Amino acid sequence: MRTVALETTHTTGTIALLNDRQVVTDLSLPPDRRSAQTLLSSLRSALDQSGWTAQQIDLVAVACGPGSFTGLRVGVTAAKTLAYAVQAALVGVNTLRAMAAAAPPKFQTVWPAIDAQRQRVFTARFARRDDQLTEIQPTVVWSFDEWLAQLEPGDAVSGSILDRLEKRIPGAVSVVDRSLWLPRAAWVGRLAIGDFTAGHREDIWQFAPHYYQKSAAEEKLNPRPPADP
Repeated sequence: MRTVALETTHTTGTIALLNDRQVVTDLSLPPDRRSAQTLLSSLRSALDQSGWTAQQIDLVAVACGPGSFTGLRVGVTAAKTLAYAVQAALVGVNTLRAMAAAAPPKFQTVWPAIDAQRQRVFTARFARRDDQLTEIQPTVVWSFDEWLAQLEPGDAVSGSILDRLEKRIPGAVSVVDRSLWLPRAAWVGRLAIGDFTAGHREDIWQFAPHYYQKSAAEEKLNPRPPADP
């Protein structure tokens, strides 16, 4: 099975091509590749370099959130366009899950975290059981302090937000190597293949990014009500 995977939730996106679970191409996109049109142009180049045609694609995988609102829209739009054009199956993968999957197997519980702006993080907790990732804390938006308070001895943490928070991580908590902090399309693809094999696929017409919070503009228009005294 030939899979195209897209990850655009961070400033630098990635594209991966996988033949079954073997990564054929794994490339980073320059930061200015922030539109569906330029992303698809880069994808065409990747297909050409690998000797694939678009019609050979069986599965399109995409990181569907959380992450940059603009990046999510770009990635999901490109994935839906491609899947529709070549009549491929479509599978979305939680960005935090892809980050957790990249952590070395020695870490049994992992908290990946993504900057949610305004001193907050998107985060979730994953456990490894029988070589499978199990979500034991669903994706939430927490303040820095709320997240740090949840970390337990033996946990591991990952994500570029650690550039700001690493000194506050408790000593009994491990920090995943910096080279694995960012989500990568290769892991999005591997996870999507597993989900697809298990029978999961998206409805291309209903599929949309999972933002997990309102944009700053939406919050200004619809501010939260004040807390009860």
